[in-house]
Amino acid sequence: MSWGHYGKIINLDVILPPWAKGDPREFIRVHREALECDYVSAHLHEWIDLIFGYKQQGPPAVEAVNVFHHLFYEGQVDIYNINDPLKETATIGFINNFGQIPKQLFKKPHPPKRVRSKSNGEAPGGPVTLNSSLDKIFFHHLDNLRPSLTPVKELKEPVGQIVCTDKGILAVEQNKVLVPPAWNKTYAWGYADLSCRLSNYESDKVIRNIQVLLFTHVFSIML
Repeated sequence: MSWGHYGKIINLDVILPPWAKGDPREFIRVHREALECDYVSAHLHEWIDLIFGYKQQGPPAVEAVNVFHHLFYEGQVDIYNINDPLKETATIGFINNFGQIPKQLFKKPHPPKRVRSKSNGEAPGGPVTLNSSLDKIFFHHLDNLRPSLTPVKELKEPVGQIVCTDKGILAVEQNKVLVPPAWNKTYAWGYADLSCRLSNYESDKVIRNIQVLLFTHVFSIML
């Protein structure tokens, strides 16, 4: 039970559709599978165009039937400069009840997400079918995972960072990070001499040793 508008009691008991088999977890699972499928990924840019992109305002919005009340748009009304208290209250209530359009972020069509190529030669970004078994995502089919025959990188300490690049997966130990954008250098700290070291990722050869003076040490020397 929940209280709705005008003090009316709303019954929140939900009757699940037959395909959910009476299980709310199955209901959520199927929805998540649909939202995370390749078909949605291939059309995600169309939703971005409507909500955050070029179809939010202007002639493209009219053509896409994506037009709302003028009070819903950012910057269309300044509630602090409304002199009529009744109009101010009505405007605030109108916005609170129906919400506001988010800030427009893109003025041009958003590029589509690159969809993985199918084994039948289908071009990336082309139409995809729901529940396709040709393109399995690893976290949906953990039983298909197999250990790598060769290690990604031999690490002497626990893993501190993993970065996936076009060249492959890179990993470094704790107290060490990979330096973007080339990811071919590492920056490490935590040494006994209080130094930080810039090194080559492949060879671990130190390129630069940076000495760090703590404020307490400097302060004690000044005294």
